[in-house]
Amino acid sequence: MTQTVLFVDDDANLLAGVLRSLRSEPYCCLTATSGEQALEMLETKAIDVVVSDEQMPGMGGLELLTTVHQRHPEIVNVMLSGQASIGTVVRALNHGQIFRFLIKPCGTDELCANIRQALGHKLVLDRCRMILPLVRRQAGILQTLERKNPGIIRKIELEIGVRSASKEIEDFTSVEDISERMDVVIRQADQHLGKPDVIDVAPPNHP
Repeated sequence: MTQTVLFVDDDANLLAGVLRSLRSEPYCCLTATSGEQALEMLETKAIDVVVSDEQMPGMGGLELLTTVHQRHPEIVNVMLSGQASIGTVVRALNHGQIFRFLIKPCGTDELCANIRQALGHKLVLDRCRMILPLVRRQAGILQTLERKNPGIIRKIELEIGVRSASKEIEDFTSVEDISERMDVVIRQADQHLGKPDVIDVAPPNHP
């Protein structure tokens, strides 16, 4: 699935220039000329990264990104500023949950590099949210097994030839590997029990 970056700036010419400079990048670029317009777009479009100018009429960049973080915590935020002070940077980092703070003028190479890093960070966060329900489910299964049959965890590990996925996360090089292995361990434990109603731990509705 193609990732999407939303650029927010009250300067339409600057936005047009950004789109031209990023036309060969492997992600979709959208633009908004105000914080209010950006928030409206976030309600109807799937956005991965928001890159906002700080100095804008009406809703400024700090207010916008703070609101984005409150309403859409899964989105990664980047701020651009041409008149940055230490106080502004600190407020942005503390209140807007900013992934990167860039000083204008920002060259194309620097902008591209930081956007790619932000998109990579978003992918990691998405995978972590995917894994969390599996971690909780596995932990519930193991606790139930051990509570009803002390010592059974070790016995199962020996019989099915695997260890608890939570004990060997460091053995994997990708989040997908961890997720797949945890899913295997959960299914094997369920099958070994033979009675689904023994386990009264269900995956959470939210990660």
